[in-house]
Amino acid sequence: MRTGSALLKRSVDRGILGAAPEALKAAAKAAGAKAAMAAGPKKRVGLGARILTAAATRIATRSVPGAIIVGGALLAKTLHAKRLESRRKQRKT
Repeated sequence: MRTGSALLKRSVDRGILGAAPEALKAAAKAAGAKAAMAAGPKKRVGLGARILTAAATRIATRSVPGAIIVGGALLAKTLHAKRLESRRKQRKT
């Protein structure tokens, strides 16, 4: 149960925050600090985002319908962000 909760929290964090902290650390170890900076700047997570992440994790781990709702919301957020980014790229070119 704890392992499942930890894995779900990690995946929700990755979905909301982007790159996993482990990926940034591995890049830093592999090629130095320049590679870590190239992997992406470290984002500061606000209190609101932390509370939302904790709430989403708790809802998703309590029931199957909760997991479906949280997963659907994350999918919708990701698709929306990709659509916005593709529109921005089209405007620049």
